Amino acid sequence: MYAKTKLLIIIVLIITISACNDQPDDMKLNERLSYTFSSKANDNMPFLLLRGKEYDTRLLIPDHAHSVELAFSEAMENILPVTNVGTSINAKWRDDNHLLIPLDKTTAASNGNQELILNFKQLKSVAGKYIDSIDSKLRIQLVPQYEWYNGSGERLEEQPRDRFYDQLISSPDGQSYIGVVLLGGQLEEGDGKGYSFVLEQPYCEPIVIEDAFLSTIDWHDLPLQWLDSNTILYGFYGGVYAYDIAQGKRTVLYDVDKEMKHTINYAEYDSARKQLQVLVYKDHKAPSNQLDLLTYELGKDNPIVTPDFTQAVHLIRFTDLRMRIIPTDDGTYWTRGQGGLPYTDFIDHAGNVLSTEGYIRGITGQGVYLERFKKGEYDLESNGWFIWTPGKSERAITLLPDVSRMFFNGQDLIALQNETYFRYDLEYNKWVEWVAPNGAKYAEPIRGANGLYRVKKD
Repeated sequence: MYAKTKLLIIIVLIITISACNDQPDDMKLNERLSYTFSSKANDNMPFLLLRGKEYDTRLLIPDHAHSVELAFSEAMENILPVTNVGTSINAKWRDDNHLLIPLDKTTAASNGNQELILNFKQLKSVAGKYIDSIDSKLRIQLVPQYEWYNGSGERLEEQPRDRFYDQLISSPDGQSYIGVVLLGGQLEEGDGKGYSFVLEQPYCEPIVIEDAFLSTIDWHDLPLQWLDSNTILYGFYGGVYAYDIAQGKRTVLYDVDKEMKHTINYAEYDSARKQLQVLVYKDHKAPSNQLDLLTYELGKDNPIVTPDFTQAVHLIRFTDLRMRIIPTDDGTYWTRGQGGLPYTDFIDHAGNVLSTEGYIRGITGQGVYLERFKKGEYDLESNGWFIWTPGKSERAITLLPDVSRMFFNGQDLIALQNETYFRYDLEYNKWVEWVAPNGAKYAEPIRGANGLYRVKKD
């Protein structure tokens, strides 16, 4: 049936971390042929090397670099790599183990930065070993310098690798943060995005928690959440995990069954009640899309099972809406399916229930932002956005045309239209151009409830 877990493992004492966790040295512990970035040979420039699996291995370096040197774990034959399209490059072996790669043949990546994509399949060690297929394609990505700011316009303390991250998610005590690298979208049919999670702590080397993790669950536009200052929570349709940064250990809180019948639609940790709530498909292979609610309580092995709690709502093709559970100080918002459309229930602490049609896209101090849908021929179609406060009347939101992205930055609903960011002004029900709190040019609001933005340096 459903997986057992002890929620006790994610309720831990907040401790002061006095030393950095050591990462295993791949060169020493792994007998496979591997390579790494030679930091000393590259003037100790900051870098990130991420084993991106299906998203390719990536080397992130500053955009002022003209070349990089890679160190291989074994003596190599004198064979040079080519680009992913078979073009030769002016690389050269400095010795049997060190390969110098010039960066004069970069091309524009999808995010506008420059990159060089190399094919290492032909490289061979003297002992006859080849690079594993998972690492045989290397993306060297040149990243510009950014300054990061909080929502009040105060500059964050600069760390060497901050330019490489797409999101920064700080711990409650401010002593650690997770740098998030967006690798790309779902590689096959379905939803989700690929991320790397990197732990940053003062005076410590970065610790890659996940090189490539397909996240299908987000919390307030962030792919992970801090449970306390020592533990993070993240998940996807196949499992929910807690990572203890002091021990450097990942613990499985829920793992899908081998038959993949009880896959996860959504999961949420309620810090007030000390409960982990997981919505799982009763049978993902059945057409009904019924969801059971599993509630794991502190110190108990078996969950409380609420069968047929709700029904998942089919959105498009192979994708269902994530039936969100959002605890707040005043009560909890629950997403439910009714007649193939999403509805939102708000249940306050006295048990009173208020409901409305729509799917929660975000909650701010202004109210609850809902998207409504209507049924199309095969899939759901958007039928407008509204803002709602339980117990009060709703208000329609005027939407911008030709928007490529909509997300929340702190308390603001943001839309990207033709490379310009706009902010929704609730008072006047109109969109105004977003301006950084410090007035900086080349500023970019960052997706997430923490309200950060970054400014590209000249």
